[in-house]
Amino acid sequence: MSTGRFDYELRANASGFTSEVQKAERSVQQLDKAQKGATDSSEKWNKAATATAAGITAVAAAGALALRKVVQETSAADDAMAGLNAVLKSTGGVSGKTAEELSRTASSLQKITTYGDEAIIGAQTLIATFKNVRGDTFDRTTRAVLDLSTVMKQDLNSSALQLGKALENPIKGVNALTRSGVSFSEAQKDVIKGLAETGRLAEAQTLILAELETQFGGSAEAARNTMG
Repeated sequence: MSTGRFDYELRANASGFTSEVQKAERSVQQLDKAQKGATDSSEKWNKAATATAAGITAVAAAGALALRKVVQETSAADDAMAGLNAVLKSTGGVSGKTAEELSRTASSLQKITTYGDEAIIGAQTLIATFKNVRGDTFDRTTRAVLDLSTVMKQDLNSSALQLGKALENPIKGVNALTRSGVSFSEAQKDVIKGLAETGRLAEAQTLILAELETQFGGSAEAARNTMG
């Protein structure tokens, strides 16, 4: 074989070999891409599966919390009504109010104040233990309790006991309210004392509540309107 022919064939073979090598390299690259794509897809699937599982867990947890809250609120409402019914029964219903009426009042006050109906029913239950607080005076007292609590920054039960005692025994009660920050003039105290001593308890209660309404009336509702 001549040198020229050998060189030609060598170059041809080398060219063919290079071409095959390049093909092999491209195949390897394609295989790498395919493997990488499979890995990426697997990772994406795993991430998606993890995110889905986390979402399902979060929804389940939120549902459980919501259910627990409903159960707790229902239980609290049942307890509040049970306590109210017990007091109304033990006092012989002298307040002139039924549990259903007081519950409706609590619901209506809940809508316009910052206090929940269970808390209001709790206050009503304490007011009902004072047998001389009756009829319309009972409803006015309930509203006064909410207003007094709002202004004095105290809980409803404390205000209910405070006002209940004042209305049950106006002479001592007015002095106690004065010490707590409710203002009564000496003339008002004398009139209230005179009414109580002559058996005109309802009139004495009316004067006490009127003064409370003058000083604190509408405070609970105003607090609701300023909460955005």
